[in-house]
Amino acid sequence: MRVARLALSLALLVPLTFSCQPPVEDVVSSMAEDLDAIRSQVSTFQNAIRAMEWNGAAQVLAEDIVVMVPNQASIQGRSDWLGWIETSWPITEIAQYDLGIDDLHVSGDFGYLRGTFSESLSLEGMEEPYLDEGKILQIWRKDSDGIWRVAVDSWSSNLPLPTQEGME
Repeated sequence: MRVARLALSLALLVPLTFSCQPPVEDVVSSMAEDLDAIRSQVSTFQNAIRAMEWNGAAQVLAEDIVVMVPNQASIQGRSDWLGWIETSWPITEIAQYDLGIDDLHVSGDFGYLRGTFSESLSLEGMEEPYLDEGKILQIWRKDSDGIWRVAVDSWSSNLPLPTQEGME
């Protein structure tokens, strides 16, 4: 008798479980919307940096972002990122700033982006532009307002470290 009840319960519960799941088409559509939203945010960030609109760029970053900057301690928080970009980089002009997306995936309210960057910046006190290119790795999070923002950002250059004259 117990086996029959268990079998009947399973026969009723299994279809109910699957009926509670959204249709596959809705899940795929939602995922595509999330990927498009992140791509749009990448474009917003890229354009704001090109225009040297630091506050606009910062809106793509989560309030509690962790930025793992090469060759220095991590920056924690959007306001600290703004302070860092405004004081650590005496940028006078941005001739080029490009972000590329090599790999982008989302799962629920989190995603990751693996990509590339290249830049040409004019800095105070430097005669030649600062040129760099490299790779980026970011963790994205959909915040409570439904907007995708960068929660963790890390990048590194593909260029060799500069050497001092006379060192071998």
